[in-house]
Amino acid sequence: MRFSKITGNFYPEDTEYSTLPPDIVTVSQEDYERAMGRAIGETLDVVNGSIVIVPVPAPTASEIKTVKLEAIKGERDRRIQTGGYKVGAKWFHSDTFSRTQQMGLVMLGANIPANTPWKTMDGTAVVMTQALAGQIFATAAASDIAIFAAAETHKAAMEAAVDPSAYDFSGSWPQTYAESIAPA
Repeated sequence: MRFSKITGNFYPEDTEYSTLPPDIVTVSQEDYERAMGRAIGETLDVVNGSIVIVPVPAPTASEIKTVKLEAIKGERDRRIQTGGYKVGAKWFHSDTFSRTQQMGLVMLGANIPANTPWKTMDGTAVVMTQALAGQIFATAAASDIAIFAAAETHKAAMEAAVDPSAYDFSGSWPQTYAESIAPA
């Protein structure tokens, strides 16, 4: 078997080629099999005429922090879009579509049709009023502020951690609807 670092390809010796790369080296069957069994992401190099498997470099501290920060942002966004917010005894949907509807209710003000039913996260309906629409809107803003503050707290703690990759950001968030109904 032959190998070219330039092309990164193997060239069987029993196959004829019109041209071969200038850096072609002959490799043992053992080296070939090791190369074929390498882990995903590992690359090959040629050192002193032999194939050497180059391991995937460990991520830098900056890369680790970037990945962890994106995970924190993902959790923040998940909670904003799916967590809901509690007004009185009921939880209201917090996804973008629901938020748009809720803003429309606030804009309607006193013109909200009487006895308008509004479905809550537990599947029951409440009667929508101008006061309730205002409370939902205010609670949504407070919820967003609290979730963003929790995300910033996690970001600061992760960046200050000795091992940012091990930082656990799963706790210390405002409660979501799913968490409120989960068995203890």
